[in-house]
Amino acid sequence: MSTKFNLVQDRDDDTLRGGIKRHAFVFGVVALVLFAAVALVVGTATVGIFKSGFDHQQRINENQARIAAERQRYVAIKDKVARFIADGDFTPYAATAVGDSTLYVGPGPRYDVSGKAKDGASVTVVARDELGVWLLLDSGDWIHRGHIEGEPSDLAVFTP
Repeated sequence: MSTKFNLVQDRDDDTLRGGIKRHAFVFGVVALVLFAAVALVVGTATVGIFKSGFDHQQRINENQARIAAERQRYVAIKDKVARFIADGDFTPYAATAVGDSTLYVGPGPRYDVSGKAKDGASVTVVARDELGVWLLLDSGDWIHRGHIEGEPSDLAVFTP
C-alpha cells in the first residue's frame, strides 16, 4: 500500500508543481504585458512632449520670420513715403482731425498703429490711396478720410 500511496503522492506533487509552474508562467506573461503597456504609454507621452516642444519652437520660428518680413515691409513703406514727401510732387491740404483718430503705418488697420491724432489737431494731407479712403499725412502716417474735416481735392495718389 505504501507504494501505491507514494505513486499518488508523487502524482499530486507533480500536479502541484505543474500548477505552480503554470501560474508562474501566466504571472510572468501578465507582468511582461503590463510592463510593455506602461513602457508604450510612457514612451508615447515622452514622444508627445518632445513633439509638442518641437511644434512650439517651430511656431516661434515661424512667427519670428513673419514679424521680420512685416518689419521689412513697413520699413520699405516708410522709405517710399519719405522719398515721396521729400520729392514734394504734391499739393498739401491743411485739415483738422475729428475725434481721436488712430494713425497707421500704411493705409488701413491691417498695418501697425503709429499713433493718435487728438480731436481738433492740425494735420497736413499730402496724398491718398487708390480708393481715396485713406489719406497720407506729411508725417508719413495714414488717417481715415472720415476722421478729418473738409474734403481735400486734387490729392496725389500714393500706393505703398
